[in-house]
Amino acid sequence: MSVSELGGAGRRSPLLAVDVVGALNVVGTLLMYLSLAVLLPAGFAIGYGEPVWPFLASGAITGGVAALVTYATRGDHRLGVREGFLVVALTWLAAAAFGALPYILSGDPQVDRPVDAFFEGMSGFSTTGGSVIAHVEALPRSLAIWRQFTQWLGGIGIIVLALAVLPRLRVGGRQLLEHEMPGPEIETLSTRIRDTARRVWVLYIGLGFLIDRPGSDRPAEWVVLLFLVVFMTPLQAAGEEYFFRGWILQNVGSWFKRPMLSLIVGTAVSATAFSAAHGSPDPWILGSLAVFAISCCLLTWRTGGLEAAIAIHAVNNIAAFATVLNFGGWEEAFIGGDTKGDPLQFALDAAVQVIAFALIWWQAKRVGLDPWFRPTGTTGVS
Repeated sequence: MSVSELGGAGRRSPLLAVDVVGALNVVGTLLMYLSLAVLLPAGFAIGYGEPVWPFLASGAITGGVAALVTYATRGDHRLGVREGFLVVALTWLAAAAFGALPYILSGDPQVDRPVDAFFEGMSGFSTTGGSVIAHVEALPRSLAIWRQFTQWLGGIGIIVLALAVLPRLRVGGRQLLEHEMPGPEIETLSTRIRDTARRVWVLYIGLGFLIDRPGSDRPAEWVVLLFLVVFMTPLQAAGEEYFFRGWILQNVGSWFKRPMLSLIVGTAVSATAFSAAHGSPDPWILGSLAVFAISCCLLTWRTGGLEAAIAIHAVNNIAAFATVLNFGGWEEAFIGGDTKGDPLQFALDAAVQVIAFALIWWQAKRVGLDPWFRPTGTTGVS
């Protein structure tokens, strides 16, 4: 008998009347998504030249354990209010343990003991403000970012939990949202709880970005630069895509009769021109640009237009510019002759591009776009 069958058999036991196995399945699913949070401090660790493995190892351990729990407890579970309370309690305990892993693996003397690390993780995700760290300024910058990021996630995370559990619990989740959001009644905000949570997320992220903290490294003209980034970057991305994927890819491809040869040669020429146009001779930077260009070329071919390439280009550039505006380093945001890369940066850039490419490719297949579509010719009038 499988674990899921045991859970099904004991779903409504006289003693507890709680589907523990079903609750564990939901907790495992939530932790798989939460394990991706380590990517942010990992990026800062790369930027500041600090060890990145504590964050990647923490994410791998948490994601692996969560995947095993989800697989072992799979099945048809009927979850209700009791299971909802259990999911909330177990998730906060598991999230605190996950938040403690980077502290333990980093070996920092202030938080390397498991008890101290768990306290710091629980303090972050519960946003209590308590800390065992006596000298925050002595922490590695990436570890300090992780500490702040857990607090940021904890401030809004209860809504994410409610939305994630909502489809499985068949309960409104409205009580959780009302306790999290003081002020007007939910009915005055939105008739749908998902819409309300999304609006709160947008407000939460927006305020977190716009409030200029003391000692910030933002440039003095960051408001003007933000306006230019949001409104001008999509136009810049569209212009590059029209030239490199619209004009070069199609014109070079028109030299060949065979479609696949046309795609391969056109992509090679377009990617080479795109990489060289940015001016950096560094091989890792050239490699990152080439991967991005190849991805855009294949998406242009697969979708039959430039829309997907323009969208991914604009999102990439806006995210990069917005990050340096928020955390400093605007002068280093542009690729030039002095820009240097490294293998780890190349691997991360390539991984992000592959994920974005796969998602768009899957969506194109899902909606039924035919990559081999040939327009029907018109018949002349005699």
